[in-house]
Amino acid sequence: MGGEIKLESTPGVGSLFRFDIVFGLPAANAITLPAEVAPPTRVPHWAGERVLVVEDIAINRTIAVALLQRVGLSVGVATQGQEALDLLQKEDFRLVLMDIQMPVMDGLTATRAIRAIPRLRHLPVIAMTAHATAEDQQQTLAAGMNEHLTKPIIPRVLYATLSHWLPPIATPPALPGAPQTRTALPADWPELAGIDCAAGLELHMFRPELYLKSLYAFRRDFSDTMARIRAALAETRRLEARRLAHSIKSVAASLGIRELAETARQIEQALTETADQTMPEALLAAGEHELNQVMDGLAGLPPLTSANEPERTITDEMLASRLDQLAASLKRADARSEQLCEGLSKDLAGAPEMTEQEQTLLREMSALIDDVEYELALEKLQQLRNRLLEQAT
Repeated sequence: MGGEIKLESTPGVGSLFRFDIVFGLPAANAITLPAEVAPPTRVPHWAGERVLVVEDIAINRTIAVALLQRVGLSVGVATQGQEALDLLQKEDFRLVLMDIQMPVMDGLTATRAIRAIPRLRHLPVIAMTAHATAEDQQQTLAAGMNEHLTKPIIPRVLYATLSHWLPPIATPPALPGAPQTRTALPADWPELAGIDCAAGLELHMFRPELYLKSLYAFRRDFSDTMARIRAALAETRRLEARRLAHSIKSVAASLGIRELAETARQIEQALTETADQTMPEALLAAGEHELNQVMDGLAGLPPLTSANEPERTITDEMLASRLDQLAASLKRADARSEQLCEGLSKDLAGAPEMTEQEQTLLREMSALIDDVEYELALEKLQQLRNRLLEQAT
């Protein structure tokens, strides 16, 4: 095909493959995916088995929860290892997907603590991390984890691993609701420099709305990451700089932002391998350029939803039931809280009793749920419930 492939490999660090192939330009300058029919999606399916996702980065949690709920699993979430231990003491889970690098308590420490609890000694714990070297895998196994998945998470690999440790009820001919064609991105999407949208959309199960939500979250949470890395280095907070580089590497890879992910990997590697406080300026400058380029493109993204929300048709009894369901879900740290909150927001859209104060409470509660701050979200829900139901009476 007239192309060229290159390989760079360092023992104990990893390998980098590059290839170049020349193609003609499409007639229209638009971001689309191939329209040909894809093979039916054959994936296992579960019957509501409860699994726990332990992940400190909101975007990664959202993607993981969507992948798991898609195949019939019930998902609980924790943002760090100590939260995971607390949940495991209160509730039974069939399997744990554990990130490694997290604040408060990392995944390796949490897994050792899990293995010290007799009833959890044989609970499957699967590493789900951007740490990808052979040494990283040896560390996860030594800590008591059963298997090691590398981010970005590829759906078919995730499902195959889950099937091994948590047998599914069936493997249907094709997953209900799964796309049989490769969905093109909406026509109103701008050109996104530095982003392989085809790869990002595939990692989001060809769901443009879910991918758009992740891109919005990346723009919100990571726009100043390179500046924060520089500040951390200036204050000799080397571990913090490495944590930031690791986080943006992990998320960028899951969104198809490949050049930025690779530069962040190099920054993280440099911060890991060298003991002094110096960092190649060219590497930091490259990261800043790539991040600014991506953010400039994301500024032109279409809104998350363009449709007008329907008028409220819910009765007061139904509203009370919706509020009770969401409260119960928040108390269980259930990932379905986000879906229940979205449903509640739609039910209340356009309702005359929704004053600015109630709308603010609803927005604040939704933001807290997105950040897995379930206890604080429950407090906001109680305040909202009191105001709405007082008005009803």
